[in-house]
Amino acid sequence: MPFLLLTGSVFPMPDLVIGGLSLPHFISTLCFSLFAWMIIRRIAGRLGLYEWVWHPGLFNLAVYFILVMGVAIFQQSTF
Repeated sequence: MPFLLLTGSVFPMPDLVIGGLSLPHFISTLCFSLFAWMIIRRIAGRLGLYEWVWHPGLFNLAVYFILVMGVAIFQQSTF
């Protein structure tokens, strides 16, 4: 059995199987969004964007949610 594979199911999006553990497809969406968010956060810090933001924690949370929704919509349109 391969370590990492995508299997089809009744759901329109395939499940992610890692080492025999079946994970919902949304987990990969969250992980990809987290990776993109870390890059955006680092770039925003270097550009001094946080000096113009009232609450950096809320700003980071909002950017992460926007990324999650964007990635989910993109993945849904490609499958």
